[in-house]
Amino acid sequence: MGMYKLFLWTEMEPSVVQDIFGLDLSKCIVTGDVGDTDMLAAHAVGATKIMVRTGWGESSLTKFRDKWAETKPDYIAEDIWDAVQWIIHGKEFRE
Repeated sequence: MGMYKLFLWTEMEPSVVQDIFGLDLSKCIVTGDVGDTDMLAAHAVGATKIMVRTGWGESSLTKFRDKWAETKPDYIAEDIWDAVQWIIHGKEFRE
């Protein structure tokens, strides 16, 4: 069920996700590679934002950073494994 919730995130309006799954979106974590969609959507609902450098991530962090300059990722991960480790171990992961 947990992964199902993650896949629906970008396909549904936040209010629908909240109603169907009973989620407090401010307690969710959004991991994505596109700043002007993934990071802005997460920011809009107060979710924790993890940007991965893989896929479109590097371009989102450099060439297209101006499209989502009003928000900042809580963590920038090298890849999904790095993101998972940060979620599990928290801020002390890289310290």
